Amino acid sequence: MRRELVSLDKIISDYESYHKDPLNIKIHIICVPLIILSVVGILNAIPVAWGPVRIGHVVCFLYFSYYIFFARPYLLSCFTLFAVLIAADFLLAKLPSQLYLSINISIFVVCWILQFWGHKKEGNKPAFIDNKETAIHSTFMAPIMVIRHIKNLV
Repeated sequence: MRRELVSLDKIISDYESYHKDPLNIKIHIICVPLIILSVVGILNAIPVAWGPVRIGHVVCFLYFSYYIFFARPYLLSCFTLFAVLIAADFLLAKLPSQLYLSINISIFVVCWILQFWGHKKEGNKPAFIDNKETAIHSTFMAPIMVIRHIKNLV
């Protein structure tokens, strides 16, 4: 059975259908970038012998690759968001390593708790849990949704 490619508009529309409650949207606007920051930080705390390149940077590259191939209209906005987050991580990485890792783990846990609470308040599951078929897309759509909502605020 051949699968059809789903359009970007359909993927975004499906993802945003899980985020209608204004409070849940605000939680995501704050927490999605912080979760990305914390994941980059946690992964960058893993020692590797790749010189200045860290695992978190590789993950950012994977996101950019996705946006180049599947979400080109959002590439510049996503690149800007990730550049800010990488710069923030660079500053945080100057902290002692245990503190750096503790801050990132704390941000990760608190933000996920807030997002699950936002979805519970809204009365639905997160898109990546509810729709296994689009779980991978959901991971990449979260920053796009944040950017779309920030643009609507400005």
